[in-house]
Order: sequence, then C-alpha cells, then structure tokens
Amino acid sequence: MGRVTGGIRRMLGLGGGEAAGGGAPGIGAQSGLLDSKGASPEVVAYIRQRAAALGIDPDTAVAVANTEGLRGYKLDGKKDGGGDNGMSFGPYQMFYGGGLGNEFTKRTGLHASDKSTYKQQIDFALEHAAKNGWGAFHGAGNNGIGNWAGIGGRSGSAPGRGSANHMQGQYGAAGTNLTTITTASGKKVTVHAAAAESFKNFIDELEGTGYKIDSLGGYNYRTKRNGTGLSQHAYGNAIDINPLKNPMTNGKLITDLPPNISDLAAKHGLSWGGDWKRTKDAMHFEWTGRNPKDAAPQSTPKAAPQAWWRGAPGAMASVSQAREAQAAQIGRQMNDNRSNSTTTNSTHIGSVTVQTAATDASGIARDMEESLKRRSFVAAATTGQA
Repeated sequence: MGRVTGGIRRMLGLGGGEAAGGGAPGIGAQSGLLDSKGASPEVVAYIRQRAAALGIDPDTAVAVANTEGLRGYKLDGKKDGGGDNGMSFGPYQMFYGGGLGNEFTKRTGLHASDKSTYKQQIDFALEHAAKNGWGAFHGAGNNGIGNWAGIGGRSGSAPGRGSANHMQGQYGAAGTNLTTITTASGKKVTVHAAAAESFKNFIDELEGTGYKIDSLGGYNYRTKRNGTGLSQHAYGNAIDINPLKNPMTNGKLITDLPPNISDLAAKHGLSWGGDWKRTKDAMHFEWTGRNPKDAAPQSTPKAAPQAWWRGAPGAMASVSQAREAQAAQIGRQMNDNRSNSTTTNSTHIGSVTVQTAATDASGIARDMEESLKRRSFVAAATTGQA
C-alpha cells in the first residue's frame, strides 16, 4: 500500500495534516484522542465533513466525539443502548435529562437513540458547538479540551466557564511547583504557583462579600473521585470551599455560595464545578489557565506643552490668530492708518501681549511675529530646545 496522505488520514480518523477548520486544535499532544476505536468510518468521515463546513477543526470535532460516544458506534441497524444509564445517545452523547437530547428531539422530531439519524445528530451537535463551544460535552472538559478549542480559529488553551481538567502536566508534574497562599482572613491553602494569584484574589473577594469560609482545601495528590486519571487537586489546580454546604451531587445543585459565584469565579480565571452539565460539584473551583487583571482606568494623556519656537504648528497657528486679531483692531483705530503714528496699541493673544505702534495690517503682523520670536527663544532656553 502506498503512502497514506493527510487527507486520507483525516477521513479515516487518524489525524495529521492541516486543520481544515482553521481553528487551533484543542487536543495538544493527546493524539490518542483521535483513535475512534471501532466506530463506523462513514460516521467519522461525516463528522469531519460537517466540522470543516462549520469552521471547526475536524481533528478537534472527532476528538470530542471520541470522549463522548463515538468509539464503538456502529451503524449496525440496532438501537443505540446509550450511556449515562440510558439517558445519553449518539456520537456526541446528547443527554435526555434537560440537555441537548431534549433540544434535538424538540427541534427535529427525531430521537438520538435511532442510529439512522446520526447525520442529523452530528449536524445538531456541531452547530451547537460552533455557537456555544464544547461546554455541553462533558467529555471534552474531562480530557483537557478547551471550551472554544478549534472553533472559528479560536485557541483551546484557555478553557472557559463549565470546563474542567485544564492541567495535564503542561505546568510541571503533579505535586510540583506548589506554593501556599494566605487569604485576607488568614486562611492558608497550597496550590500551584501559576494559579496562586487567581485563587487568592478570588477567595479574598468572596470573603469580602461576607461569605464565611469554614473549610478550604487545595493540593491533594489523588485520582478523580468519579473517573480515571489524576484529579486537578493533584496538580494544585483546584480548591474546595465548604464541602458540607456545597456537596458534589448527580445533577442537582446544592450550594450556599452567593448567587453571582459563577461570574465571580470567571472574573478571576476560574471554572466553577456548579456550572458542570451533569455532575454538580459546588465546592470545586479550578484555574483555567488565565490570569485576568481588572482593566486599569485609562488616564487622560496630558496635553503637550505649547510649542512656541518658530516652525512649530502651534506657533504658526498663533501667528495666524494674531494677524486676524490685529486686522480687527485696525478697524477700531481712528488714526487714519498713519504708519508713523506714535499711538501704542496692546493686543492679547492667549498669554502673549504685543505692544505695537503700527496700525497697518503688514506692520502689525510684523510686530506680532517679532514678539512671538522673542517668546519662543525664552521658551526654548527653558525647555532645552535652543
């Protein structure tokens, strides 16, 4: 067999080659996410086709599907048995418990357990992702794929609200690069150094609302409670706040945290477990790789000092103003325009006062220019421009 081209590799779900969707793939070095393990090739090919048409990187679209229900998904004429105890179906495991499955059926009149509707399911799932990101697909976050990874040219390096498992060793091995922060109320917690500023500022602002933290956990070298692989706590990338009042539940949110807690977490670059689509973990906050700063107020630039030396635009404008002012002054003089008059007139232009005996336009303008010259030399001497 000859060389397998990049295009063929993508059609087979093997990855490689350019990102046809133009986005930044969110799978990083996790090439194993591209192995669709027994899925019908036409399903994989259709995902790539639709992803490219919607401006989504095909590798990322396949990787997300592989973290959901694509692996082993065969067009064998049988009904899809589903996951999540028969609540989620199809390549993208659309959830029938108030999730995308319900929306899919409402919009199309079809059910995701029917494998003959796989194209409609893929269309629906990828159109949703193109508009809203991968947040509804829990497998993406669980495998370090950012909310906007590979979508519309956006990078997947900073997962957003509702995302999870950002750290996968890119900031050092689990248990390394740790530091202990002390909050405004004196609480201490050990976290990863890269996330320390975000965690501290978040906790300080949370306590500033009057919320009392009785229990605060951070670094803990352990695996995930309901999954495989290391927990984000093992990297120091997560904190837990008051677990008894904010327990982990299977879908029902229980919390005593402030109503704006999700916005508060996002402000400091954190993802809140209470935003997760299925399991709710209200005690849990993870750093997403961002260290947002409050926008510093923009100071109004100070006006540059008026340039008085000859040749500067300001100086020439002042000369022009002087000509106009002196021309008006002429009309008010009752000396019959005698240029040898001994009458001295005073004219003020800004902070400049000109004493002139001239009453004709050219003579007055000449005296004005001479006055400006003298002022410019004084200004130049004091500002280093001479």
